[in-house]
Amino acid sequence: MGTARVEEGLKKLFPDIDVLRVDRDSTSRVGSWERIYERAHQEKAAILLGTQMLAKGHHFPYVTLVAVLDVDGGFLNVDFRAPERTAQLILQVAGRAGRGEKAGLVLIQTFKPENPLLQTLIHQGYAAFAKTCLAERKLIL
Repeated sequence: MGTARVEEGLKKLFPDIDVLRVDRDSTSRVGSWERIYERAHQEKAAILLGTQMLAKGHHFPYVTLVAVLDVDGGFLNVDFRAPERTAQLILQVAGRAGRGEKAGLVLIQTFKPENPLLQTLIHQGYAAFAKTCLAERKLIL
């Protein structure tokens, strides 16, 4: 499901809250990213929805809730580096929440919450996660 479709659903669920979508399509016009960025920095309730573009290098002081959708594809991908990339993305996105005065909350959507790699990342951190990935690779070789 793409961001445009998620945006439609969010607007129906939350008709009184601005939904700010950040992806290649929504930021392709000159000045569009700047307008979205300005709106995201206002202390007004809004839902900031986006692709990996949002995960890196941006400070949004009023973001208190972050949701990462469909992480299963990253953990179950045939590319042996995919779980590490997915974990890094989860951590980068999680770092966007609670940067201001209010605490943050991170939600992760998965159909396999018992996934050992995901559980290791959540409960033991990235170092333990990376160590587990490395051990699994050594078994394959």
